[in-house]
Amino acid sequence: MCKAFCGALEAAGYFAGIYISRSSAQTMLTSEVANRYALWLAEYGSKCNYSGAYGMWQYSSTGRVPGINGNVDCNYCYVDYPSVIKAKGLNGFKAQVGTKTKVLDSSGYKKGQQSDGILAIKSLLSIAKKLGIVKTGVDPNGIFGKGTHLAVNELLAKWGYEANGVAGDNFVIKLTTEISKKI
Repeated sequence: MCKAFCGALEAAGYFAGIYISRSSAQTMLTSEVANRYALWLAEYGSKCNYSGAYGMWQYSSTGRVPGINGNVDCNYCYVDYPSVIKAKGLNGFKAQVGTKTKVLDSSGYKKGQQSDGILAIKSLLSIAKKLGIVKTGVDPNGIFGKGTHLAVNELLAKWGYEANGVAGDNFVIKLTTEISKKI
């Protein structure tokens, strides 16, 4: 159903994504659908336990905002969706011809790799999380896994770069600079 619905939205020229609970995403979505469309996951708590990639995480439904009576949903967004939508000419926007997404690093460490360099990047990301620079935590092992991938992409998107999952020299320099500003 999700694939058919999102396909119909895209055929009509709209950006398509799926809002779904974490448990339903893990048990009801095929990997093809989960990897094809933007995911906005709802899982309330201090961390999202989804095993795949996602662009937004709704972590609470009991937030408070001055001027609004009652509870509000609280979310983290890791992808600049308005820029994606505008660049692709969706939702009534004209495609931005000649516009390219900036890439911070085209080579470097990425998901699935294991080395001393990855341990150093994970250490920097852990420090960045403690300082509030990044929300996503890294994997507890020595591999560049899902958590590290999400943390790298969160920072790349925050900095205005393509979330390509690559942590190279420029990534390390930029993250080190942000950490030093907070210390």
